[in-house]
Amino acid sequence: MEGGTAWKLGEFSSPGRIVQCISISPKSKQLIAAGGDDKKVQILKLDQMSKPLQTLTGNTSPVLATLFDFKESAIITGSAGGSVKMFDLLEERVVRSFSGHLSSVVTLAHHPHGDYISSGGDDTNVRI
Repeated sequence: MEGGTAWKLGEFSSPGRIVQCISISPKSKQLIAAGGDDKKVQILKLDQMSKPLQTLTGNTSPVLATLFDFKESAIITGSAGGSVKMFDLLEERVVRSFSGHLSSVVTLAHHPHGDYISSGGDDTNVRI
């Protein structure tokens, strides 16, 4: 950071697992989603990073992108297999699956009003 100051707020180690992506919750800014090559997403709390709050399973290939919804009640994942999945954080399960990408989904974004999710993939397509 040029001319700025950086602080280390926490650190999380996940032995035997490659973390492929992270996202920070937009509302509280206290939750972190870490997707990995083990097909799982770990949800961590910024001030308690020593142990995940949740571990979400349901992806069938490595998780390459994560995104919290605006209410922080769901997490959206993009995977190496081309799928996009929405997990309910209270129920800890997949509630929606989207297909259509022919290869890895590497980025996710949502519309400012929260009504739409977009995904970008290695197949050169953007889906909304």
